[in-house]
Amino acid sequence: MTCRSHSLVGLSFTVLVLLAAGCPFETTPTDLQAVTDGGARTDATPPPAGECRRGGCSGELCMEVTTGKAGASPPSDCLWRSEFACYQAARCERQTNGACGFTGTDELKACLGKNGVCFYNGASYRPGQSFPSTDGCNTCSCTEGGGIACTRRACPVPPPAGECRRGGCSGEICFEVQSGAAGDPPASPCLWRPEFACYQAARCERQSTGKCGFTLTAEVNACLRKNGVCAYNGSTYQSGQSFPSTDGCNTCTCTESGGLACTERACPPPR
Repeated sequence: MTCRSHSLVGLSFTVLVLLAAGCPFETTPTDLQAVTDGGARTDATPPPAGECRRGGCSGELCMEVTTGKAGASPPSDCLWRSEFACYQAARCERQTNGACGFTGTDELKACLGKNGVCFYNGASYRPGQSFPSTDGCNTCSCTEGGGIACTRRACPVPPPAGECRRGGCSGEICFEVQSGAAGDPPASPCLWRPEFACYQAARCERQSTGKCGFTLTAEVNACLRKNGVCAYNGSTYQSGQSFPSTDGCNTCTCTESGGLACTERACPPPR
């Protein structure tokens, strides 16, 4: 059998996977970032939410595919890496961010670390890769030994937390008010949009970023995509809107059908 490369297809809130049978596989740093953190590097439209399936020549990837379909094949030069063995006992399932991925148990993290791969905030990184810290204001990078080094800039002190409340003419806004205060929701044009129906069953609550927002479950994400709305990193965007990528140096744009298209500039190392 002759092994060949295919086009890399990125999926919104989905984990990409290689389905090229019979060949070992070696990811590049960019590919590994894409398959572990939900992507954000794509010029294609993602399919509706489907199943989480294991793939890759060595079963080292976890992807989302539309039910009943085989799924697309990202590129591969089919070279074995020792850390791929770590994924054999890992669970390929939908994660809290709505994307498919391997659940980061202590065993998986320890195994990856022994093989020089960093696991941080639900994502895997190869040495030299940089990524945002969970504090929202610092930058971390993966070291050669699988360790994580982060900058230590002082982060702004957030105001006291209040309550998360639903607002807007159609209940489409989730905002924060101080406890005991009436609180005025952000301005709403009171014009109905089909995607507002997606928020009716969504929970308005504090997110991992510390801000109030609707929890974007797989069902909410699928509903938004059907209405041409992009969901990315806990926020939603209309077609044509641009916003920062989670890598801190690229820019993404929402396409007409709810897909994401992001630039692929190399990010500078943290200072």
